[in-house]
Amino acid sequence: MRTTTAVIVALAALAAGALTPNAHAEATSSSSALWTKPVWLTDLSLADRESFDDNVLVVSGLGLPIKSSWVNTLSFKAGVDLRSLIGSPDIQTLSLVYQPDRAWYAQASSENYTAHRVGLTFKGKVDAFTVSVDNAFLYNDGNKYAATYALNQLAGALANQNDKYRNNYTHGIPRERRAQSQDRSTVTVQYDVAALFVRPIANLTLYKLDTYLFNTSSAPYKGYQDYINRYDVNAGADFGYRLSKDLSVTVGYRDGYQSQAQFALAINSDQHFSSNHYQRVLLGLEGKLATWLSVKLSIGPDYRSFNASAPVANQNSTHLYGDASATATISKDQTLAFTFKQWVFVSSTG
Repeated sequence: MRTTTAVIVALAALAAGALTPNAHAEATSSSSALWTKPVWLTDLSLADRESFDDNVLVVSGLGLPIKSSWVNTLSFKAGVDLRSLIGSPDIQTLSLVYQPDRAWYAQASSENYTAHRVGLTFKGKVDAFTVSVDNAFLYNDGNKYAATYALNQLAGALANQNDKYRNNYTHGIPRERRAQSQDRSTVTVQYDVAALFVRPIANLTLYKLDTYLFNTSSAPYKGYQDYINRYDVNAGADFGYRLSKDLSVTVGYRDGYQSQAQFALAINSDQHFSSNHYQRVLLGLEGKLATWLSVKLSIGPDYRSFNASAPVANQNSTHLYGDASATATISKDQTLAFTFKQWVFVSSTG
């Protein structure tokens, strides 16, 4: 658990307007400001946060001892409204946000990282066609050595290799601090005809994990986590009908592929042929149920066909896919959001 103990905002709220005038300016003219934010600048902030992580590697303590650390995180954020610079009437949204975060772990320097996040949002409309692009990219400059969950590297009768008390999912938290890049993109083109619309759509989720790979069957890498690349790509279309101006129902189809990289035999004899092809049939609901409540729901069966060598009980199976969100607007500057997602994805480790 991480507990935030102090927050120091060094530069914030520039996106809300202008900086507060300095003391001298206030004394001479209450209407003059030190600096006025340009219309194209949507975000500009700098923050420093001090927190405490009481279990850096998320272990039980029954095997590996629990390691804790103070964490200092320096964050910067800058956003630009490119639409206001271009001035095209066909562009409704065109924004770019860059947010780097630098984290220092005082008692666990191996966990230090710098995360560079870039977000791009585009929406344009020409006649009955609307094009939308959402892209979230992360480059994490972190440790190239993954975590090791082993009590010792001894052989023979003294061997006590892996931490058997560790949950298999716990490595996911320190993994996010390691060297890697991630990309999540969604592209849609919607064509509207009266109360009906058709919307071709494509999605990409990519994890490129940049940590070193080692043979974990022998010392000094027993218990080391070999992280491998994976991606999910799909395309399809939604057919929608507007129940009202602000609420629509949809029926959709997706054809997709998930890939999990394979280990070289010198690294691991378990090849993990878990790549698979899938198809989904989806029912959806999107829009506003009330002026203060927005919803987006997509749910349906996921028909999965795994590689014949995949370590699963049934190479051809059906799963429930669900992706939903509900956002309530409490006040002008306060919202409450609930999200849910259930899906099958390939592993990032052996």
